[in-house]
Amino acid sequence: MEIEALSKQITTAIKTNGSVTLTGIGTISAVRKAARLSEDGTLIEPPAVVPVFDPDCGQGQESGEEYSGQIKRAIIERGRVMLPGIGEISLDENGVFRFNPAERCALNAEFFCLEPIALQPKVNFTEIPVKEAAVKESTPEAAGSNTDKEKTTKTKAIVVYTLAAIVILALLLYAFRNELSPLMERLLYSKDELELMRQLNL
Repeated sequence: MEIEALSKQITTAIKTNGSVTLTGIGTISAVRKAARLSEDGTLIEPPAVVPVFDPDCGQGQESGEEYSGQIKRAIIERGRVMLPGIGEISLDENGVFRFNPAERCALNAEFFCLEPIALQPKVNFTEIPVKEAAVKESTPEAAGSNTDKEKTTKTKAIVVYTLAAIVILALLLYAFRNELSPLMERLLYSKDELELMRQLNL
C-alpha cells in the first residue's frame, strides 16, 4: 500500500477514534486547541486540531498494527517517512522516533478557512520610555531637523511682518496724503521748480 493511501487510512482512524498507536513507533493523537492569543500579542489564532505524537506506545489505544510494518520499513530505508496531512516521522541517531506535524494538517480541515485576527497594538502611555525620547531628540539627525524647522519658522515670520509693515505704511500714506503733500513736494522738487509751479498756479 502506498504511503499516501496509508496516510488517509490513519487520518480516518484518528478522526474516528481520537488516536492511533503505531506498534513499535508511537501514538498519534488528535488534540483540539481553542482560539488563542499569539505569543507577541498581535494576533488571535483560530481554533485548530493538531496531531500530537507520543513515542511511548501505551496500551488501551486504537492499534495501528496494520500500518506499522510499512511505516517502519520506509523509515529504515529513507531515515524518515512523510505522512501527507499528518506529519513526518523520523528516527534520530539514538534510535528514538521523532514527529514533525504537517503545516496543513488534514485533521484541521474544519478550520482551514479561518484566518488569524489582527489586534490593534496596545499603547500604554505610562510606560513610554522618556529616556529614549530624550536620546532621539539629542541625536545629530534630530538636532539638524530642529535647526531647519527653526530657520523656516523664523523666515516665515520675517516675511509676514515685512508684508504687514508695507501694507500699514501704504494705508497711512493714503490716509494722510493731503497733509503730506507739501512735504512730498519739498522732497521731490527743487526751489526753482516749486517757484515755477506757483507762478503757473499748478
